[in-house]
Amino acid sequence: MEKENKNQLIIKICCVFAAFVLWLYISNMENPVITYTLKNVPVELKNVDSLSQYKLVLTDKEEHYVNLSLRGIASDVYKLKPDDFKIVADLSAYRVKNGENRIPIEIKKSPENVSINNSNDLWVSVDLDELIEKTVPVKINVQGEAAEGYYAYNPIIKPTDVIVYGASKYVNAVSKVEADVYINKEDKDITVSTALMAVDLAKRSIKNVKIQPNFVDVLIPIKKIKTIDVKIETKGELNKKYVLSSINLDVDKVSIVGDKDILKRINYLKTEPIDLSKINESTVKEVKLILPDGIKLINDTNLVNVNIKIEKIAYKNLTLNIDIKSLAEQYEAKLDSNDVSLIIQGVESDINALHDGVIKCQIDLTNLGEGKHVIPIEVELPRNLTIISQNHKTVNVIIKKKDEINGGKQWQLI
Repeated sequence: MEKENKNQLIIKICCVFAAFVLWLYISNMENPVITYTLKNVPVELKNVDSLSQYKLVLTDKEEHYVNLSLRGIASDVYKLKPDDFKIVADLSAYRVKNGENRIPIEIKKSPENVSINNSNDLWVSVDLDELIEKTVPVKINVQGEAAEGYYAYNPIIKPTDVIVYGASKYVNAVSKVEADVYINKEDKDITVSTALMAVDLAKRSIKNVKIQPNFVDVLIPIKKIKTIDVKIETKGELNKKYVLSSINLDVDKVSIVGDKDILKRINYLKTEPIDLSKINESTVKEVKLILPDGIKLINDTNLVNVNIKIEKIAYKNLTLNIDIKSLAEQYEAKLDSNDVSLIIQGVESDINALHDGVIKCQIDLTNLGEGKHVIPIEVELPRNLTIISQNHKTVNVIIKKKDEINGGKQWQLI
């Protein structure tokens, strides 16, 4: 019995020894101490605001990372994640400059069961640029249309300019800041507050800058449309050598917008007076329309073209035969003058267009019988011509029967 107990004790001791040997094997062969690289561990940049004292700024807002060389037993190392570490780079602790800066990093937190082999050789590269600012205009892009019969004025913006600041390479590229405002068949004023976006000359968005203020107030007045006539105003007189053939506008109606009460009182617009005394040739003059207060033209210009045509006055001497009209068949008439001399006036084109038969000269003997008569001479001219001189306006006429004439009686005109 004693011998059997002794054998069991030896067996137990051997088992413990075997277990210890197995533990040593597993610890050293199956879970060894290793060196492992943990990649893309984020680095926190501290005291970024301190860059402003050097008038510098980060050129981008991207995150920074480092790779850590870790040493520990495999089971501990392999389960580590980047957020098990806290690594910072303090920008206020070093003298920085414009361009690339190598900033050493500091490990603030790490697991106790691993060591970091490269803790003394860790740094991040930070690109800095000059911190500048500039004032740029605000542009509001109005999208959509007002209701039919209404017009959307250009937006009223407050403020009209804002400050853009940040890295010089981004700020220098900014040409303006803008925002879109949408209208949808509106018939009343629109008021909105909208965020701004910086853009370059090609209208590409620039996001790495700050805008102060970043919001602007926008008022888009929506007003009623009315179409009215335009009247030409003149002053002075043309030189007497000329006559005004025509004066007209290239457009005789315009569309205006404004408050309904104002529109009711306006039925036409006048041009600024054109001084005819200064016109000595046919011409086209650009003149302003006189706009009442509170009225705006839809086309944003108050200029219209007035076409002025003048012609030179000309004169012509004519001698015309006097025709007899409506003399009864049984009579004959004798005139003391068979022609009349005229001087007529008109524009050169009308005078030059005269030809035989255009001007009629006659006396009317309707219902007249025998005897002596004083008859007015009728001269029919084209309406664009005027008689300025005529040697006589009447003619003496003796009317007698044809048989008395044939019987040998003589004419005697008094």
